Amino acid sequence: MKKYKLKYYLPIAILFLASCVEEKKKGTGFREIKVEGAYLISLPEQMKPTTGLNAEASLQYQDITQEIYLIVLEESKTELDSLLANQKRENQESSTLSIYGALQLERLGRAMKVKKKVGPKKLTIHRLNAELFEIVGEIPNLKEDLYYSLTFIEGAGKVYTVMSWTLDSQKDEYTSTFEHIAKSFELIK
Repeated sequence: MKKYKLKYYLPIAILFLASCVEEKKKGTGFREIKVEGAYLISLPEQMKPTTGLNAEASLQYQDITQEIYLIVLEESKTELDSLLANQKRENQESSTLSIYGALQLERLGRAMKVKKKVGPKKLTIHRLNAELFEIVGEIPNLKEDLYYSLTFIEGAGKVYTVMSWTLDSQKDEYTSTFEHIAKSFELIK
């Protein structure tokens, strides 16, 4: 009788332990990147630095085999406030962050046909105000739509855009990864 129970329960126990090990690997697959003494951000270990995604970005990483990409943009709040003065007068209830986010989304909309937009989702990331948007868009000459996760973060002197993207067919696989990346953003004091 004991042999029968062992034969029955041993494979189940092995499967259970194997699934726990796999889950642990998924949770530890990030590394922290420090950018020019300005901020820290946690990225998937397989992502590599690049320079070809956006010339204005302070950080650019990609994994071309998984087709995931990330850039971080920075804008001076002083310069933004002077550029956004008219919009602020017209819409006094909107913050610099909200207006900046709307302008960035409008700019992105000129480069693609936006098929779906979700947001803003208001967040606090390491005591900083932030807004998260998700966009699915069609880019000319691409066979598949792209999924973007954009998080706009307001620091004391700058506004940051953390933009991650992949193929829309991979959205479900990477949504939580992209959110983890954005929520890991932290200014260096």
